[in-house]
Amino acid sequence: MSAAARHAAAILLIAGAARAEAPDAGPAEDALELAALPAAEPVSFKAGLEKATVRLADPFDLFIEVRHPRSDTYELPEKLDMKEFSVRSRSSETAPGDPALTRLRLKLQAFDLGEREVPPIVLRVLTPTGLRKLEIPAQKLKVEGVIDLSQGEPKMREDARPLPTRYRPIWWPFAIAGAVLLAALAAWWIRWRMRMPKAAPPPVPRLPAGDEALERLEALEREGLVDAGRRQEYHFRLSEILRDYCGRVYGFDALECTTDELLRELRRRSTPGLDFDALALHEHASDLVKFARRDPSVGECKIALDFARALVVRTAPLRTESSGSAAGGHP
Repeated sequence: MSAAARHAAAILLIAGAARAEAPDAGPAEDALELAALPAAEPVSFKAGLEKATVRLADPFDLFIEVRHPRSDTYELPEKLDMKEFSVRSRSSETAPGDPALTRLRLKLQAFDLGEREVPPIVLRVLTPTGLRKLEIPAQKLKVEGVIDLSQGEPKMREDARPLPTRYRPIWWPFAIAGAVLLAALAAWWIRWRMRMPKAAPPPVPRLPAGDEALERLEALEREGLVDAGRRQEYHFRLSEILRDYCGRVYGFDALECTTDELLRELRRRSTPGLDFDALALHEHASDLVKFARRDPSVGECKIALDFARALVVRTAPLRTESSGSAAGGHP
């Protein structure tokens, strides 16, 4: 462990306790309603994980594919209770046809080590005869840490290539005579052209880097991860917000940098208002929580959040004022 990391850990250990407000977290609002629905009857469906083994906090995908009558609609419930897994994003798309093909994707993160199980998911199914459900079974995976603590001093594990889930393609035989086949293909092509989705609207422009970072920090505080005991996830999210802000303001991909690479890139740039030494202490202390599984106190988590807010408030206006000046070294 470096001297800077030990110094940062000592500072955080003697910090005073602080209270953080946490919003109430309720269960998925329609879970009981879905459980009571009759089962849907798709043509076929399959589900699987992108990887059989994932590393702590690394995003991974859960895929669901359903072939069904084109009159039915399959969708994820509005709220998902994924237990110890965090849902980062979700998407859905349906390819027209008879049967139609609906693809659903959830991007998840795991924050507990060992053999884990992604809980079952109940899909909402809208049919001409009413609302139904489709139960997707649980998916098992293994979560590994990025730090090897078995040899005394923490060491990074060797990167391993992830094991992708293999999907078996479904082939549908067609035995239609020549003239009938041509007519069917022509009719399908016309329907496909008529039902092509409209072009997606242009993406909404992002807020200025400082405004967006402060909003994300406020949202993180309201989630109540600290009081819920999810403090390692809290530090992962806080570090992601701060690194995204630094990358946007100072012009480099900070999200893909290690702590040493982040600090080296910042030293090479003009960073008016940035307390470099304080940022270095903060990042090394955060690494102890994220990768060495150190359990910080509530007060330490509050201090880390206050530091991130102060850094954004100090540097965002100064960076805006200096953006019109000629490029050069530190002022």
